[in-house]
Amino acid sequence: MFQKWRDNHSGEALMKIEYFYQSTDQIRNLTQLNRNNPPYKVTLAMENCPTNTMVFCSFSTFKQIIGNTNNV
Repeated sequence: MFQKWRDNHSGEALMKIEYFYQSTDQIRNLTQLNRNNPPYKVTLAMENCPTNTMVFCSFSTFKQIIGNTNNV
């Protein structure tokens, strides 16, 4: 999931990428996903896109990295 947020104090646009998935046990047991049994998630980090304490990268930096095919 690509999340674009805006910092309320600075107004800076921020980006976070998360990957949601079912665990092997959830798949094997055909477990229904819900609030009590959510999917697992991993926050993905990109090289050359430093993150803050909430694991958000600056959106302007994100755009520069994506625009440079050498970094993808």
